[in-house]
Amino acid sequence: MSLLAEHSELARVEVLSAHSKVDRLLEQIERFHPSKAFLTGVNPTRAQISVARSFGCELTGEVNELYRALESTKIETVVLALMGAAGLPFGLKTLEQGKRLAIANKEPLVIAGHLFKAHQQRFGGEIIPIDSEHSAIFQCLFGESKLNVERLILTSSGGPFHHYSPEQFETICPAQALKHPTWEMGKKITVDSATMMNKGLEMIEAKWLFDQALKDIEVSVHRQSIVHSMVEYCDGSILAQLGVTDMKYPILYALTYPERIRSKLPRLNFKDKMSWSFEQVNPFLNQAIELIREVGDDPLSCILLNAANECYVESFLKDEVPFFGIYRHLRAVIERGQAESLATQSLEDVLHVDALARRWSRELTQVTSRF
Repeated sequence: MSLLAEHSELARVEVLSAHSKVDRLLEQIERFHPSKAFLTGVNPTRAQISVARSFGCELTGEVNELYRALESTKIETVVLALMGAAGLPFGLKTLEQGKRLAIANKEPLVIAGHLFKAHQQRFGGEIIPIDSEHSAIFQCLFGESKLNVERLILTSSGGPFHHYSPEQFETICPAQALKHPTWEMGKKITVDSATMMNKGLEMIEAKWLFDQALKDIEVSVHRQSIVHSMVEYCDGSILAQLGVTDMKYPILYALTYPERIRSKLPRLNFKDKMSWSFEQVNPFLNQAIELIREVGDDPLSCILLNAANECYVESFLKDEVPFFGIYRHLRAVIERGQAESLATQSLEDVLHVDALARRWSRELTQVTSRF
């Protein structure tokens, strides 16, 4: 939102939504004066509705009204940043309206990439990635033929445990996993970075975004986090997107694509001494990448994996389960779901599998925590 405040010429904020952070939403209503705002997790009080109305905004907790608001011809771009499966209906609705969908979180394409691609093809909506790695690839592909792409290379900081030995992984605690070497992020994604599961999920995203086979998507550890990702073409040329580690860059590009506007964001200074390195993923952490290569082409497995991973991270942060058990946990939930041959052909199917996987994960972690 700070980018929109700095660049008021970019767009008018027509609709805002939040789950339960009413105070933050009211601050943004005061700043941007949207015509409508929604709370999807709690009902606003009369006082809060009155405050919003004083800024010309209609505030409500009616989620169905939010779906209808997405049909407004005034709305051209929707930024989706809801964690978990909660954002799926809104993302699909956006594509149904033929609008631009800027995706800031991983779950939509990880667990429902097949549905999003089908909607995009049917209704003509546009998907623009905000994740820094996918924005980098998106920019490197601009103006190029996808037929000439040989492989995509996702870069990774390697997380806090890149140089750990197998023995050290057995003693990792939540406080250690939350110390990311480069980015300041939420707890869940920070732990995902520590396990390298975030990079595995990004491989699935890249597959759907860029129509690339998983076998042609690689991960390279780049501790400096300056090169955000790369594309190798059939002639051997590699295009890379570089920049300061600031999420404002990919957000700005998603809002202005295919144009670029002048910004006051910080620049890399090539007069300064810089040293870049690229390494293989730690063999222990590479289990995440290997698991994705095994199951990432199966929509059912992706739904199961994503939900189980969220539950496991939550349990790990509560110190209920060990760090090194995550891959066993994920495989157990995936195998249980595959044995039941669950359907994934609709949004309702996806949400059903997601709920089942969470229930199974809770059962599994409860058993694990006893030992």
